[in-house]
Amino acid sequence: MSPIAFALLAMVSWGVGDFLIQQSSRRVGIVRALFWICAIGGGLLFPFVLGDIASITARGWVLIGTAAVVMFFASLFDFEALKDGKIAIIEPVLAGELPLTIGLSVGLARESLTSAQQVAILVIVVGILLAVTTHPSKAWHHRRRLFERGVIYAGLGAIGMGLTNFSVGIASQHAPVLASISLIWLIIAVLSMATLLIERNTHHLADDLRRHGPLLASMAVADTMAWIFYSFATSAMYISVANAMSESYVIIAAVLGVVVNHERLKRHQQVGAALAFVGVIWLASIS
Repeated sequence: MSPIAFALLAMVSWGVGDFLIQQSSRRVGIVRALFWICAIGGGLLFPFVLGDIASITARGWVLIGTAAVVMFFASLFDFEALKDGKIAIIEPVLAGELPLTIGLSVGLARESLTSAQQVAILVIVVGILLAVTTHPSKAWHHRRRLFERGVIYAGLGAIGMGLTNFSVGIASQHAPVLASISLIWLIIAVLSMATLLIERNTHHLADDLRRHGPLLASMAVADTMAWIFYSFATSAMYISVANAMSESYVIIAAVLGVVVNHERLKRHQQVGAALAFVGVIWLASIS
């Protein structure tokens, strides 16, 4: 399968995965949702990658460990944003991870970026600013909240996920893809469990499976497959290009939020979200 196909599959899986993450986070909380993604996904993959673990170099282990820690903290912000906010608004903000990922790829991995790509990124930023502002003409004259719920967390999540995209992409270039994802997931599962133990919140885990088992399993499979597809794409093509194409997942997740959750947006927010989506699609098409 071609790297482009893997990037497009990652786009679809991430869109569905983020929608399911929102539903799961609202039912079981962000840390438990993160734990179940990584415990289920990492556990399912681990038996198939045992033979590859011995081939991972010291540098590969460092990259895998770094990616896991970065993704753990980024996911907490990401999940909190999806839990609190409208997915149609949160997803364009999370798309801010795209320029950061590309910036890291250009600056550190020496990948190239054309003038057209820079313009497309600017279009995305403008769209995001419109999408996250609740009252653009009156925000500075009234004591109304300028930002939608969850937007601040989404902004922090976008920064973290930009670092995550880059670190996972680099890790997949220095270690077997499936082994990398499985080990990253298992490390995050351990970090999540440690957090739950500190919060004394492990007694709900059995109840999670009993009440929300199908939802949690679907979420884990969708998100794990998305990262597998993304890693296969970045192992064979530029990280910036793979991320630009797969970032179109925000369209799928936002549409699901409007259709299924019946979320309502103001007109300028609809324009901003649409503008951000067009920018992402344009950037994907020229990358």
